Amino acid sequence: MNNTAKKALSLKFAFLTAVAPLMMLSSPASAGIFRKSCKDAYLKVQNDTSQKIKVIDLDYWDEKDDKWRSEPVPNEVIPSGQPWQEIRNLEKVNKDDTKIRVKYRTLTNKGKWSWKVSKKESGTLVKCTQGQQYTITLR
Repeated sequence: MNNTAKKALSLKFAFLTAVAPLMMLSSPASAGIFRKSCKDAYLKVQNDTSQKIKVIDLDYWDEKDDKWRSEPVPNEVIPSGQPWQEIRNLEKVNKDDTKIRVKYRTLTNKGKWSWKVSKKESGTLVKCTQGQQYTITLR
């Protein structure tokens, strides 16, 4: 390979090295990488059942990625008539429509926590902005 061919090859490599990362950043697949968190979302699960429940997981809906995202919570027992509530930052759904879903267990007739996991969603999608409230009432 002569010097002219080597220089041309070197320039092509330099161009591709500089441009390829920029092309990746502008692709639809990478659009979700830079989505912001919805700050200080107020999440509330009201236990209006006749017995205590154990909250085992909380998820929120990511409309753009068409999937549930998990928001880890400690397994927490909520007495009848009482709320579970927290303020969280929900990743990648700032100014996007979302809703929450709670997963919980109830007590069996023998006073043990059931193996069956019950689920309930907050209902319609609501745009997530700072301080947005999402409530689920269990009856």
